[in-house]
Amino acid sequence: MVAGSKSRRKRKKVALLIDFNSARDLQTIIRSYELAQKRGNILFACAYAEEKDLGLISTMSGELERRGIEIRITTGACEVVMALDIVELSYSDKADIITVCTRRDILMPALIEVKRLGKKLVILSPISIPSNLEEIADEIETI
Repeated sequence: MVAGSKSRRKRKKVALLIDFNSARDLQTIIRSYELAQKRGNILFACAYAEEKDLGLISTMSGELERRGIEIRITTGACEVVMALDIVELSYSDKADIITVCTRRDILMPALIEVKRLGKKLVILSPISIPSNLEEIADEIETI
């Protein structure tokens, strides 16, 4: 009976969005992926970088792609594209948990929408984060 109920238990759907301006090295990005994976099945994983970081991100692109982490390079500020993806995932059934690796509070409007729509919000950060991010997150984990 117990084994059967465990197999029927639905694993959470997780989205992982990584701000390359906050997680600038492969080790931090991989750790973010591992922490998100502990929370459920990662159905969406993306690292957001700006064109100016193309040289740095290209050195780790092979490893990221092997793990299924999409890389989005933007010509302008990457947080705009990242915020749009956060909101889109919040409105969809693609994810139960939105996991964001960042320490930038410019994403607050998108993160507020995550909470307003009843999704669980997890903030992963390589160092301490601004207090307003701490206040909105369901969980915070320092990498």
